[in-house]
Amino acid sequence: MRVLTFSHHFPAGHPKVGQPTGFVEKVLLGLLHSEEITTGRCIELARQVFDKDHPLCSYNAIRAYVCNPLKFHTIRAGSRWKPGDMASLRVWSGLLRRSKQIEFAQVEIKRVWEIEVSEFWFVNGHILEYDQVVELAKNDGLEYSDFVEWFKIHPKQKDYVFKGQVISWSSEINYTPLIEKV
Repeated sequence: MRVLTFSHHFPAGHPKVGQPTGFVEKVLLGLLHSEEITTGRCIELARQVFDKDHPLCSYNAIRAYVCNPLKFHTIRAGSRWKPGDMASLRVWSGLLRRSKQIEFAQVEIKRVWEIEVSEFWFVNGHILEYDQVVELAKNDGLEYSDFVEWFKIHPKQKDYVFKGQVISWSSEINYTPLIEKV
């Protein structure tokens, strides 16, 4: 099983540096929304990750908690993931890369798309239009502006191109029809 770690806070270089990302909550609620896990299991996972006073630690709080957009996938550099792989979703307990990781879910990877980001956004070799990038951002748990800024903090090399994968644990997400319309 491979590991995917998520940050509690926006990284250095992002305009929202230090502010909460809500990624763990968005992933758990996305799993609950798509019925990948049951409410009871979601509460159990939330209690393992958060203190008992966290808004996700009761059934009523989960039903009332508004966390939009939800997170149905993540984007990572490289090309090592494929559908059917199992992933351990984890969060850092404290400082990034200097603290213990806490697993908050195990998921099966349902779909994977190649992504390339330069001055344009490409998925599986097809250039995305603005509304398609907005949808990609929403499904990644970010507002469009935060999503674009996230990719601007990669190395400031001339002609830098980010190459990686969109890794989805939700069977509801499918970009293939979008990119075939282009």
